[in-house]
Amino acid sequence: MAKLNRILVVDADQRYLDNLAKVFAIEGVECVKAKTVPEFEACLAANGFDCILANIEFTKQSGLNILTSLDQKVDRETSIYLMSGLSSIDVAMRTIEEGAQSFIPRNDDPIKLVSTVKSRYESEPDYQEGVASPSHDLGIIGSSPSLLALFELIEQFRHTDANVLITGESGTGKELVAQAIHRLSPRAEESFEAINCGAIPETLLESELFGVRKGAFTDAKQDKKGLFEICTRGTLFLDEIAELPLGMQVKLLRALQEREIRPLGSSRAQKVGTRIIAATNTDLEKEVSSGRFRGDLFFRLNVLPIHLPPLRERLADIEALVLHFLKRYNLQYGRQVKPPGPEIIEKLKCYEWPGNIRELQNVVERGVILSKDGFLNLDGFLLRLLEPQSEVDDPLIHIPLDYAQAKEFFETRYLNNLMRVTKGNVAEAARLSGRYRSDIYRMISRHQLDIHEFKQDA
Repeated sequence: MAKLNRILVVDADQRYLDNLAKVFAIEGVECVKAKTVPEFEACLAANGFDCILANIEFTKQSGLNILTSLDQKVDRETSIYLMSGLSSIDVAMRTIEEGAQSFIPRNDDPIKLVSTVKSRYESEPDYQEGVASPSHDLGIIGSSPSLLALFELIEQFRHTDANVLITGESGTGKELVAQAIHRLSPRAEESFEAINCGAIPETLLESELFGVRKGAFTDAKQDKKGLFEICTRGTLFLDEIAELPLGMQVKLLRALQEREIRPLGSSRAQKVGTRIIAATNTDLEKEVSSGRFRGDLFFRLNVLPIHLPPLRERLADIEALVLHFLKRYNLQYGRQVKPPGPEIIEKLKCYEWPGNIRELQNVVERGVILSKDGFLNLDGFLLRLLEPQSEVDDPLIHIPLDYAQAKEFFETRYLNNLMRVTKGNVAEAARLSGRYRSDIYRMISRHQLDIHEFKQDA
C-alpha cells in the first residue's frame, strides 16, 4: 500500500490552499501550493510529487490544459486528482475522460477533503494501467456509452421525490443504482433502507413495511417502527417488487396514493413522506397482463424508469471492473495480486456473463484467492470454459486438472442443472439429489444463484 508523502495542490484561493497545507502537515504530508500558472509550472519542473490535486475551475480560468501539462512533465507513478465545487456526474465523467485518475468534490471542510485524498491515494494498488477508475463516489464502475446514459438519468432523477422503477437482469447492480440516486438527492443525509419483497413471508412483510403497535399480537411487547416510518424523510428500496403478494400490493398502493400508513394494531393512519425506489428482474408489464401484478401499482411505481444494461452490452467496462474488484479483494485478503494482461481481458469480453457483474466479481475474488504466482488466476475455472469446444464430444474435457477447482466446477454445473430441471423448486431439488433442503440452500448461497431466474425461465 502506497503512502502519501508529498502533494502539489493547485487552486486560485490562497486561504483555501493555506488551510489545506496545515491539515496535510498534521497528517505528515508535505504540501506544496500553487496559486498561479507560473507557480504551477515551476513546481512541475521540480517534480517529485506522489500526487497532484488541481481545481478544475482554476484550469479553466487560466486557459491551462492541466492534464496535457501533467502528462508531459510528471512521472507515470504520480496520481492526478481533479477537484471541483460542481459535484455533478457530468463533471466527474468529463474529468475522468480527460485523463484524471480520480474526481474529488471540493468542499469547505479541509479536514474532510484531506482525509478523502489521503485515503484514496493510500488505498490505490501499486500499479497504474491507465484504466479509468470510478468517476465519482457512487461505486458504479465504467465509462461505456450505456453507462454514461445511466449517469445522465441518475443526474436527472436526483432532484425529484418521484418514484423510480429500476429493471434489469440479476447481478446488474440495481441496489447500487438506488443507493446512488439516494446519495445524490436532497435526502442523502436521511435513512436509506432496503427490503427484498420475495424473501419475507407476507404475514411479516406488512409489519416490516408499516410497523406494529404494542399489543397488536401476542409477541408485540412494544411499538416497532416500519420501514415507511423510518424512511419518511429518506428512501425505501423495494427489491424484487414482482414477488410482492397481491394482498400486499393493495396495501402498498394505498400507501403510495394516500402518502399514509396504518401500523398493525393501530386505529389511526399516519402521514409519511417516503420516497420509493423499486427494482425487479422481471418484465412487470407481462406480469400485469397475466394478472400477477396490479396495473395501478405498476403505474405508481413506474414514474421514472431506469433499465440497467447487462454486462454483455457494456464489455468496454470489463477491464475497469476487474481492476476495481482486484483492488477490493487484494485489500480484503491481504494480497498483492497483479492485474491480468490485455489478452486475458479480451477473453473475458468473449463470454456472455449470464450472471452479469456479480458473476465477474465472483470470478475475480476466486482468482485472487487461488493466485499462487502473484497474478490473477483466471485460467483454472472460467477461461477453460471459454476455450473453443473440442471436436470430441466429451463433457469432461473442460474440467480443470486441479482437484479443488474440478470439484467446484462440477458442483456449479450440477446445481445449475438441478435448478433448471426442478424450475427452482428447492424441495424437489432436495428430493431428486437425495440431500436435505438446508444443503441445497447452502449450495445456492455459496454459488450465489438466483432461484427466481430458474422460475422465470420456466
